[in-house]
Amino acid sequence: MKKLYVAASRARHVVCIAMHRDRITEEQRINMQELKGWSGISLAHQNRRG
Repeated sequence: MKKLYVAASRARHVVCIAMHRDRITEEQRINMQELKGWSGISLAHQNRRG
């Protein structure tokens, strides 16, 4: 996450990052949302065709 943050912090407008939910801890997610101002959404099970 540290290398990713360094790269993402250089963006001027919008950054989209996709990762499996197992790759980030709940603590890391909270820190990104509360301390860094990031927002996250879950795309799991959306637009799934049967």
